[in-house]
Amino acid sequence: MARENLVEYRSHLARQLSESQFDDDEARNLKIDTAIIASDYKMKILSVFFRENQNKFFGKHGTLCLGFMMQYLELVDGTPRKVVEFAMMLTDDTRQDAIQVLSGKYLLYSKFMPSHIPKTIFRSDGAGCFNCDLMKACQPLSTAWAGIEEAVCQITVAGGGKSILDGGFGQMSAIMNSASDMGNG
Repeated sequence: MARENLVEYRSHLARQLSESQFDDDEARNLKIDTAIIASDYKMKILSVFFRENQNKFFGKHGTLCLGFMMQYLELVDGTPRKVVEFAMMLTDDTRQDAIQVLSGKYLLYSKFMPSHIPKTIFRSDGAGCFNCDLMKACQPLSTAWAGIEEAVCQITVAGGGKSILDGGFGQMSAIMNSASDMGNG
C-alpha cells in the first residue's frame, strides 16, 4: 500500500508541475480581452461548536462556498496591468451540482465581469458538478445568457493539485473564524 501511495504521490507531483507550467504560460500570454476564471468548492462552512460530532460534519447542514478567481489585464496609463479578483457564492443548498455552478457562472459573467472582457478561459477540477454532460452542453450558451464567450473550458483530473484559489479559501476561512471568535458568526 505504501508503494502505491508513493507512486501516486510522484505522479501527482509530475502532473502538478506540468499543470503549473501550463498555467504560468497561459497567464503570461493573456490577452487584454480575455479573463482566466478558476472555480472550485470550499468544504462546508459549519457553525463553531465546542465539540463537533460526525453527524454535524457529514450531515446536510452547513454553508457551501463556490469560489471563482478571475485573472485579467486592464490598461493603466496605456500599460497592461494584471488584476486578480475573487468572487465567492455562499449558499445553504448543499448539493454541489451543475445547476449551482451554472448559476454562479451566470452571476459572475453578467454582474462582476469587467466590461472590456468579452471572453473567458474557464478552469476547474474534475469534480462531477464541473465535469458533467450538462456543463459541457451549456458551455456554448454563455454568450447568449450573459454576453461572455466561454472560449475554453479546462477540466483537470480530479485530485490533480491545488491552485491559488485554495489560498483564497484559506484567507476567507481565517476571516470567518476571526469574526466568529468576536461573536459575529
